[in-house]
Amino acid sequence: MLRGSTRVARVVRPLCRFQSTQAAAQSYTVIEPPNLKDYKESGITGLLSTEGLKNAYYIRKEEYAAKLGSEITRHQHGFEDRLDVLVTHHSQSSTKKGIHDYASLLYNINFAYSVLGRVRGSVTEIPSTQTVQALFETPDLTAEIDNQPPQQLTRAINRHFGSLVEFKTLLLNSANAINGDGFTWVLARRFRESVSEKDGPLYDKLYIVNTYNAGSPFDMQRSGQITEHFKKDPENKEIIENRKSSTVLSFFEAHQTMVGGYEYIPILCVDASPKAWLTDYGVYGKKAYLEQWWRSIDWETVEKLRPNPFMDY
Repeated sequence: MLRGSTRVARVVRPLCRFQSTQAAAQSYTVIEPPNLKDYKESGITGLLSTEGLKNAYYIRKEEYAAKLGSEITRHQHGFEDRLDVLVTHHSQSSTKKGIHDYASLLYNINFAYSVLGRVRGSVTEIPSTQTVQALFETPDLTAEIDNQPPQQLTRAINRHFGSLVEFKTLLLNSANAINGDGFTWVLARRFRESVSEKDGPLYDKLYIVNTYNAGSPFDMQRSGQITEHFKKDPENKEIIENRKSSTVLSFFEAHQTMVGGYEYIPILCVDASPKAWLTDYGVYGKKAYLEQWWRSIDWETVEKLRPNPFMDY
């Protein structure tokens, strides 16, 4: 009896090597904030340990720089542009969204950590890991504020926010309200009027604004479109009018550049992302981190970033 056999034919493909025509991606080179050179090995005294600073800044910086370099290479875009230029130039591009997002993330963390120094004030050590009870603690508004800004900046803060206590409370509460990745900014509003043509641009107000994920205070043209769309709804007219007297700027308002003659310049930023505080403060330690962040602000650097001339009226 003959037995039939079924054989599966194999198709053997010759090994081939394909030469890629795309250049190998290189990492985007970003200059580290000069203040961090003193803290890389030891951490920021009283704010972040060596491991905490590594997780909060250095690992993220390397990741964002590598991914930005990959996006730039993929789109055959030059590496010579500054981060803020990349953000504004590609803010409306759907095909180059990766360039915008990673440039924005890289700019945000670089700026946030450029205004920090050793902790000054009553609590100079990183607090112990917080328990769940920390979520229910209320701030002591009667306590004297540590690490106060210089006199001229304090005058501007008092004028725009009522007092230094109100400013600090609003700033830290805004950062604490961010769930997930985000940054809280203090922005100076730049404007040009006919009376100031001779003297150049003037700066008249300070605002606090939150950005989320890869959002940036330089996303002005895109947010300008959002504002126009928002204004078309008659129900929002009253909201828009009320915002004119508010010192808390909405996300889309703060991102407008030269819309109606305004531009918003960042002078201070807090990294509210979990990677900034989880390592040293634990799951319930965000409030404690923000208090220590306030104590670590280098106000001399912030004062240099504040545009001049500033209208102190």
